[in-house]
Amino acid sequence: MTETTQTCHYAVLGVPADATLDAVREAYKRLATRLHPDRHATPAAFRLISQAYETLSDAARRERYDQLRASLIAQNEPRPPRIGDTLLGPKNDAAQRGRNRAYRLHVGFSDAMLGTPQEIQLPEEITCTACYGRGFDPSDRPMVCDGCGGAGTTASQSLLRTHVTPCGACGGRGHRFTMACTTCAASGTTRATKTFSVPLPTRAASGLVLRLRGAGEAGSHGGEHGDCLVTLTVTPHATFDVHDDDIVSVVDVPVTTALTGGAVEVDTIDGPKAVKLNPCSREGDVLRLVGHGAPRQSNPHERGDHRAKVRLRFPRTLDEHALGLVGELHAHLVSRGEFSDEDRGEKS
Repeated sequence: MTETTQTCHYAVLGVPADATLDAVREAYKRLATRLHPDRHATPAAFRLISQAYETLSDAARRERYDQLRASLIAQNEPRPPRIGDTLLGPKNDAAQRGRNRAYRLHVGFSDAMLGTPQEIQLPEEITCTACYGRGFDPSDRPMVCDGCGGAGTTASQSLLRTHVTPCGACGGRGHRFTMACTTCAASGTTRATKTFSVPLPTRAASGLVLRLRGAGEAGSHGGEHGDCLVTLTVTPHATFDVHDDDIVSVVDVPVTTALTGGAVEVDTIDGPKAVKLNPCSREGDVLRLVGHGAPRQSNPHERGDHRAKVRLRFPRTLDEHALGLVGELHAHLVSRGEFSDEDRGEKS
């Protein structure tokens, strides 16, 4: 093979061997813009991608090139196939699934109760901008690996089956180079962060483990991503309790408002809500907010109620003027019989 045919044109353009013509064109245009001699210090890099494009964009030239690669790959395949290969196919030990990640997510009481989706940020591998995802210096010429013929894998045989493993000479790439990218250490990727949405079920509780498919670490040699296992820790609410499908709390009401009635603000898992308080409300009265409780266990699309128990708040001190006003009020109410046991229904 000549130097041109030994060059791994697919690696030069950063496309797989089964790339479509449109993918080849897109990769070339992207690299040509970045590696044009007017913008890049090494014209050799532009010549290299131009040679690769000329070969892979011409159907006849690409077919001859692929045939040469196929012959090299065939030379590295063991013969004859084993019985297990006929029944199950060769065992591919090259592709490795990425490892799972573990993530602990702290969720507020209201979000956990309502099942509000949460966002988390996880590290992600992105294309290296220094080598354009190819793993080698732009001026370097990647060559077809003579250890695997460009397949990226080698095969060994046991008694019953053929085992396919990553090529040790090229690390499973299918090509070799001499100048690795110093930014990504030949991996073709660098670390960034990506935002993932974590869907929560209603009434989510601490200790619940949710699986985000494909949000784990990247696989190798074509292997799929691992998953991210998200463990929930729900922060208890300072004042809310859950009784079946209802949420119960205490609302502090000034004694003057309890006497006169008026609007009272009650905190719920849906936010603050204004509730009308009747005049002469008492300690322990319950304000019911229909439909603002917990999602029902029997039907998450329906809600229980929020029940707020009135707790009266009294002033810490009264000045002479306030004492006088209270005295006048007391005398007026007594004269009307408002404190009689009969009127209050408290006969002994």
